[in-house]
Amino acid sequence: MSVRRIADNLSISAPTAHARLDKLRGSGTVRIVGLVDPAVLGRPVVAFLTITVCEDVYEVAKRVTAHQEILWATIIADFQTILAQVSVADNADLLDLVDHQIRAIEGVDSARADIGLRSYSTAFRFGFDVPVTAPSQSHVPWLSGGTSKPLDEVDRTILRELQRDGRTTFAALAELVGLSVPAARQRYLRLVEGGLLRIQCRPSIESLGLHAVATLGVEVTSSSAAVAQELAALPEATWVTEASGKYHIRAELVCADPTALARTLSRVRGLAGVRSVRVFLHQEIVKSAGRWS
Repeated sequence: MSVRRIADNLSISAPTAHARLDKLRGSGTVRIVGLVDPAVLGRPVVAFLTITVCEDVYEVAKRVTAHQEILWATIIADFQTILAQVSVADNADLLDLVDHQIRAIEGVDSARADIGLRSYSTAFRFGFDVPVTAPSQSHVPWLSGGTSKPLDEVDRTILRELQRDGRTTFAALAELVGLSVPAARQRYLRLVEGGLLRIQCRPSIESLGLHAVATLGVEVTSSSAAVAQELAALPEATWVTEASGKYHIRAELVCADPTALARTLSRVRGLAGVRSVRVFLHQEIVKSAGRWS
């Protein structure tokens, strides 16, 4: 949603909407981020790591998150588990990362990798009681598992800059890559329309009074795609991914409190095709460099 549309919806001027948004960004209440399909950056394999530790979990987490392949990581409330998401070039790189680097970290007891197969857009509302239309089935998958058309260095530079700051202006992008402003804007639109880039406004969940966050490992008895689409339609779901391994689906729920989380979990367990649900209650996110799900 553009600033102009926000201004129109709130019946305020565009400069006022800009000022409000800048204030929210400055306070850390919201972040504007650019999400890039990892395939175009040469890292098409996205995997979820489940790491158990035998020492102080916070100290081990520091060692784990020092690896640049780790995009996101959270400490689970049992204080023995770290969940992480990684992005690598191929399965050989993933094997090397897990087998020779993560498992070699002092304090790591075990590490398992499950490869993400397909991710879904969600109807997450950040706790607001407003109608949100879930994406149609044809627009649901974000990661399709396919390869993307090769991009040139100008495209890659634009993508890297928007990953750094999703509010970078077309004028700044033009200066960065040596193009005119209209040409830079055309490049940006091509990346967005091609499904390689998404710009998102991400509010801080704590500032909105949402204090119960959990990752789910879901086993199914039939079609994982059908269950994944049901999960993606839940207003509490922030991301949903079909995956290899023990859990056919990985998902994240964000709720106001443990009671609300328990109610949502009951709905998940009652979905047709769900065999079992493992709940990993988040204690603290220790790295968030951008997730592709």
